[in-house]
Amino acid sequence: NNAQWFVLGCKFDKQASPHMVMAKAFNDFFGKWGLDDCGAHSNFLHSFHRVCRRIFDALDDDGFHQLSDLVPNFALLFPVRATRKNNVEVDGISAMDKVGSAKTRLQNLVFVLLNALCSVGRPVLFTFDDLQWSESFVIESITDFVVHYIHNKSGDSGETCPQGLLIAGTYRSNEAKEMDD
Repeated sequence: NNAQWFVLGCKFDKQASPHMVMAKAFNDFFGKWGLDDCGAHSNFLHSFHRVCRRIFDALDDDGFHQLSDLVPNFALLFPVRATRKNNVEVDGISAMDKVGSAKTRLQNLVFVLLNALCSVGRPVLFTFDDLQWSESFVIESITDFVVHYIHNKSGDSGETCPQGLLIAGTYRSNEAKEMDD
Protein backbone atom coordinates (compact mmCIF):
# COMPACT_ATOMS: atom_id res chain seq x y z
CA ASN A 1 0.00 0.00 0.00
CA ASN A 2 1.54 3.31 -1.04
CA ALA A 3 -0.76 5.43 1.12
CA GLN A 4 1.24 7.69 3.38
CA TRP A 5 -0.23 8.40 6.79
CA PHE A 6 -1.08 11.78 8.22
CA VAL A 7 0.64 11.58 11.61
CA LEU A 8 0.16 13.91 14.55
CA GLY A 9 1.47 13.49 18.07
CA CYS A 10 0.96 15.12 21.45
CA LYS A 11 3.27 14.69 24.42
CA PHE A 12 1.78 16.09 27.59
CA ASP A 13 3.82 17.06 30.63
CA LYS A 14 3.35 18.70 34.02
CA GLN A 15 4.30 22.20 32.90
CA ALA A 16 2.68 22.71 29.50
CA SER A 17 -0.96 23.59 29.05
CA PRO A 18 -2.79 20.64 27.46
CA HIS A 19 -4.50 23.10 25.12
CA MET A 20 -1.15 24.28 23.84
CA VAL A 21 0.19 20.72 23.53
CA MET A 22 -2.68 19.87 21.18
CA ALA A 23 -2.21 23.11 19.28
CA LYS A 24 1.50 22.31 18.93
CA ALA A 25 0.71 18.92 17.37
CA PHE A 26 -1.33 20.62 14.65
CA ASN A 27 1.20 23.44 14.27
CA ASP A 28 4.02 20.93 13.79
CA PHE A 29 1.95 19.05 11.22
CA PHE A 30 1.19 22.15 9.15
CA GLY A 31 4.74 23.40 9.53
CA LYS A 32 6.22 20.13 8.30
CA TRP A 33 4.04 19.70 5.22
CA GLY A 34 2.94 23.22 4.44
CA LEU A 35 6.14 25.17 4.77
CA ASP A 36 8.61 22.52 3.70
CA ASP A 37 7.36 19.78 1.41
CA CYS A 38 10.06 17.43 2.77
CA GLY A 39 10.28 15.63 -0.54
CA ALA A 40 6.82 14.15 -0.10
CA HIS A 41 5.13 12.42 -3.02
CA SER A 42 2.92 14.75 -5.08
CA ASN A 43 -0.22 12.70 -4.29
CA PHE A 44 0.47 13.17 -0.60
CA LEU A 45 0.94 16.91 -1.04
CA HIS A 46 -2.27 17.07 -3.05
CA SER A 47 -4.10 15.42 -0.13
CA PHE A 48 -2.45 17.82 2.30
CA HIS A 49 -3.60 20.83 0.27
CA ARG A 50 -7.13 19.39 0.12
CA VAL A 51 -7.09 19.19 3.93
CA CYS A 52 -6.01 22.83 4.14
CA ARG A 53 -8.72 23.90 1.73
CA ARG A 54 -11.41 22.00 3.68
CA ILE A 55 -10.34 23.73 6.89
CA PHE A 56 -10.18 27.13 5.18
CA ASP A 57 -13.68 26.65 3.75
CA ALA A 58 -15.13 25.38 7.06
CA LEU A 59 -14.18 28.49 9.04
CA ASP A 60 -15.48 32.03 8.95
CA ASP A 61 -12.96 34.84 9.47
CA ASP A 62 -13.25 34.73 13.27
CA GLY A 63 -12.74 30.96 13.29
CA PHE A 64 -9.79 31.32 10.94
CA HIS A 65 -8.15 33.86 13.24
CA GLN A 66 -8.80 31.72 16.32
CA LEU A 67 -7.15 28.82 14.55
CA SER A 68 -4.31 31.06 13.38
CA ASP A 69 -3.63 32.10 16.97
CA LEU A 70 -3.35 28.45 18.02
CA VAL A 71 -1.74 27.08 14.84
CA PRO A 72 0.34 29.87 13.28
CA ASN A 73 1.79 27.58 10.60
CA PHE A 74 -1.71 27.10 9.20
CA ALA A 75 -2.10 30.87 8.84
CA LEU A 76 1.15 31.00 6.86
CA LEU A 77 -0.51 28.87 4.18
CA PHE A 78 -3.14 31.57 3.60
CA PRO A 79 -1.33 34.90 4.06
CA VAL A 80 -4.04 37.04 2.46
CA ARG A 81 -6.75 35.81 4.80
CA ALA A 82 -4.38 35.87 7.77
CA THR A 83 -3.87 39.62 7.37
CA ARG A 84 -7.61 40.29 7.21
CA LYS A 85 -9.09 40.85 10.67
CA ASN A 86 -12.86 40.83 10.88
CA ASN A 87 -13.73 40.78 14.57
CA VAL A 88 -16.52 43.34 14.54
CA GLU A 89 -18.02 44.44 17.83
CA VAL A 90 -21.78 44.74 18.22
CA ASP A 91 -22.99 46.45 21.41
CA GLY A 92 -19.49 46.12 22.87
CA ILE A 93 -19.41 42.32 22.40
CA SER A 94 -17.17 40.84 19.77
CA ALA A 95 -18.17 37.88 17.64
CA MET A 96 -15.45 35.89 19.42
CA ASP A 97 -17.12 36.50 22.79
CA LYS A 98 -20.42 35.14 21.48
CA VAL A 99 -18.97 31.81 20.41
CA GLY A 100 -18.66 30.39 23.93
CA SER A 101 -15.90 29.38 26.24
CA ALA A 102 -12.31 29.04 25.09
CA LYS A 103 -12.59 25.31 25.79
CA THR A 104 -15.64 25.01 23.52
CA ARG A 105 -13.94 27.01 20.77
CA LEU A 106 -10.85 24.82 21.00
CA GLN A 107 -12.96 21.64 20.88
CA ASN A 108 -14.73 22.97 17.78
CA LEU A 109 -11.41 23.79 16.11
CA VAL A 110 -10.01 20.33 16.94
CA PHE A 111 -13.15 18.83 15.43
CA VAL A 112 -12.73 20.89 12.22
CA LEU A 113 -9.06 19.91 11.97
CA LEU A 114 -9.63 16.19 12.55
CA ASN A 115 -12.64 16.11 10.23
CA ALA A 116 -10.58 17.70 7.45
CA LEU A 117 -7.70 15.27 8.00
CA CYS A 118 -10.06 12.30 7.88
CA SER A 119 -11.87 13.39 4.74
CA VAL A 120 -9.25 13.16 2.00
CA GLY A 121 -8.57 9.44 1.70
CA ARG A 122 -5.40 9.09 3.76
CA PRO A 123 -5.05 7.07 6.96
CA VAL A 124 -4.65 9.23 10.07
CA LEU A 125 -2.63 8.43 13.19
CA PHE A 126 -2.96 10.67 16.24
CA THR A 127 -0.88 9.76 19.28
CA PHE A 128 -1.27 11.07 22.82
CA ASP A 129 1.68 10.43 25.13
CA ASP A 130 1.46 10.85 28.92
CA LEU A 131 -2.29 11.45 29.07
CA GLN A 132 -2.07 11.59 32.87
CA TRP A 133 -0.82 15.19 32.45
CA SER A 134 -3.65 16.24 30.14
CA GLU A 135 -7.06 17.57 31.12
CA SER A 136 -10.44 15.94 30.68
CA PHE A 137 -11.22 18.21 27.74
CA VAL A 138 -8.59 16.37 25.67
CA ILE A 139 -10.32 13.03 26.18
CA GLU A 140 -13.74 14.65 25.70
CA SER A 141 -12.68 16.27 22.41
CA ILE A 142 -11.29 13.05 20.98
CA THR A 143 -14.23 11.00 22.27
CA ASP A 144 -16.74 13.43 20.77
CA PHE A 145 -14.95 13.25 17.44
CA VAL A 146 -14.79 9.44 17.45
CA VAL A 147 -18.48 9.16 18.38
CA HIS A 148 -19.32 11.51 15.50
CA TYR A 149 -17.01 9.55 13.20
CA ILE A 150 -18.66 6.23 14.08
CA HIS A 151 -22.13 7.75 13.75
CA ASN A 152 -21.33 9.15 10.30
CA LYS A 153 -19.65 5.93 9.21
CA SER A 154 -22.97 4.15 9.50
CA GLY A 155 -24.72 6.93 7.58
CA ASP A 156 -24.28 8.38 4.12
CA SER A 157 -22.67 11.70 5.01
CA GLY A 158 -19.39 10.85 3.31
CA GLU A 159 -17.43 12.56 6.09
CA THR A 160 -15.72 9.48 7.43
CA CYS A 161 -12.10 8.45 7.34
CA PRO A 162 -12.15 5.96 4.45
CA GLN A 163 -8.54 4.88 4.98
CA GLY A 164 -8.83 4.68 8.76
CA LEU A 165 -8.29 6.65 11.90
CA LEU A 166 -5.97 5.28 14.58
CA ILE A 167 -5.82 7.02 17.93
CA ALA A 168 -3.22 5.75 20.40
CA GLY A 169 -2.50 6.98 23.89
CA THR A 170 -0.25 6.21 26.80
CA TYR A 171 -1.10 6.75 30.44
CA ARG A 172 1.28 6.16 33.34
CA SER A 173 -0.86 5.30 36.34
CA ASN A 174 2.10 5.56 38.75
CA GLU A 175 2.69 9.19 37.72
CA ALA A 176 -1.01 9.99 37.88
CA LYS A 177 -1.07 8.66 41.44
CA GLU A 178 1.87 10.93 42.35
CA MET A 179 -0.06 13.87 40.95
CA ASP A 180 -3.07 13.05 43.16
CA ASP A 181 -0.93 12.80 46.33
